[in-house]
Amino acid sequence: MQYPPYLRQSTATRKSLFSQLQVQELGRIEEAMAAPDISLWSISHASAPRNASRNRYINVFPWNFNRVHLQVLPNHSDYINASHIEIDASSRYIASQGPMPATIHHFWAMCFQQSELQHNDTIIVAMVTPLVENGVTKCCKYWPDDHDPIMYLTNDLRRDGFTEELTLEYNSSVWDNEGGFLVSQFTLSTPQKSKTVHHYYYSKWIDSRSPPSARPLVTLSRRIRLLQSTVPHRPIPIIHCSAGVGRTGTYITVDHLLHHVQPVIDPENDKDPILETVTKLRQQRMMMVQTSHQYEFLYDTVKLMVEQIL
Repeated sequence: MQYPPYLRQSTATRKSLFSQLQVQELGRIEEAMAAPDISLWSISHASAPRNASRNRYINVFPWNFNRVHLQVLPNHSDYINASHIEIDASSRYIASQGPMPATIHHFWAMCFQQSELQHNDTIIVAMVTPLVENGVTKCCKYWPDDHDPIMYLTNDLRRDGFTEELTLEYNSSVWDNEGGFLVSQFTLSTPQKSKTVHHYYYSKWIDSRSPPSARPLVTLSRRIRLLQSTVPHRPIPIIHCSAGVGRTGTYITVDHLLHHVQPVIDPENDKDPILETVTKLRQQRMMMVQTSHQYEFLYDTVKLMVEQIL
């Protein structure tokens, strides 16, 4: 079997390429801090004092130019730590930090509003983090279950300038044995309209590391792509981990490459589709594919993909 040149690179070469990604990103952040009013990479909305409590971490922000805007009344903050991601027309996502107790209603309002903008009534959310790691909260539990089946969001929404009257109701949950993740279904509704939420929860992936294997991510990708194909006005999935960068970016890269196979397997391809994809992601949200472990995992995963196809 002949691997494409990018899969024959040494580990040292890949580490060097990842270091270059880090240097490029540092340059963007330095430019953003030096010229917040004119830089393409400005993070002035995310770093504004009024929005500080909406960020889980003090160093992970969306760029201004592609951040998700919440639809709120005048004089209220439209900020949420989430970014529109587009690798190409068939690989579009929203990358978000995991909700905190004070931002649960922001998250579900974003889900509802973005679904409206997409002209569909299907919402897809993929969560690729456990709630707690080593005693540290990575994401709050922001959904109902069979023991507490309804979440009323309207009062919190009104306080922050939203006009929607939202209720989230638990419908069902099933364990996906092949993927090793929980699939739940909720109804997110206003008095006028109801939307179905498909929530995928994979909890075996530790922060800043690579997952135990590629299989859960590949299965998750295929499940979501199949669901998307059944819905008119293809829904854009909302992907989140804790910060919405490392594991989120790694999953998005796997999903994109899994469904753009030809350049991935072409032995004559002298480009590196992994590097190209991560570069595009970093240009749309800082720290996407956050660590060298996650970057190396992508090469291992794609190599397995090539072996299975060829």
